[in-house]
Amino acid sequence: MHADGRRFEQARTTFNPEAKEWRQAKPPVCPPARSNHKLVWHDKLGALVMAGGNDGKAWLTDLWVYETAAERWTEEKPPTAPRSAKPGFATQGEAEPPPCAAATCYDASQGLLVLFNEKGQTWTCRIERQ
Repeated sequence: MHADGRRFEQARTTFNPEAKEWRQAKPPVCPPARSNHKLVWHDKLGALVMAGGNDGKAWLTDLWVYETAAERWTEEKPPTAPRSAKPGFATQGEAEPPPCAAATCYDASQGLLVLFNEKGQTWTCRIERQ
């Protein structure tokens, strides 16, 4: 819920650039509705990666992958990272990944999701599929 009491809506639309049209997607599983999340395209997976956000009650630190061709969301729980970090994230600074990073990008040369915050801290996460 927004601070003013409005509920978050969960948009599930995809855009087909060839047909130049939006259409309703109906994945069987979806992440919780949120705002202030970060989305990046992951070349190696051929998918969107969504990190964090706010569900109107709390900041989230979850990580989801959306495979556009399969119209499938999967929550990722990467392998354990250094003890001081939450699973999947290597940290430089505080002990847990940012709930909502100021900026996020995908480093194709390293295969890493990189999250930065306004404090100058950096987090990285490697998502690999079998």
